Amino acid sequence: MMNSRPIRDNLLSDLGAEGHLLAAKCEKCGQVYYPPTVEFCMQCLHEELAEIQLSGEGSIHSYARSEVDAEFIKAPYVCGVIDMAEGVKVFAPMHPEHMNHPVSINMPVKVIVGEVWRSDNESVVGYHFIPA
Repeated sequence: MMNSRPIRDNLLSDLGAEGHLLAAKCEKCGQVYYPPTVEFCMQCLHEELAEIQLSGEGSIHSYARSEVDAEFIKAPYVCGVIDMAEGVKVFAPMHPEHMNHPVSINMPVKVIVGEVWRSDNESVVGYHFIPA
């Protein structure tokens, strides 16, 4: 049986396809932080932050195409910085099934949760972006 684990703790609401990226939102001024690791709001210094789920909607701020393998990603691949609808930026690889899709700045995308690699009896769950 294959075990699943998140790529990093406290980033995902669920390890399944219905999962979302988690963020922190200041309960006083509404500032959103990703990843949700801050202990207080750096905007207003308020200490009460609520956990929220990011919508997954965004657009490409910048991207790079690599022709060199990474540790768990086979080349060629695209990684991008995504401007999320909530006002935060998320760094994510493009889903391998969409790698031949043209990519451009400001292109609408969706960030989805899913398996990012598999090793031995373990499925590592993270996130990718896909064209919207």
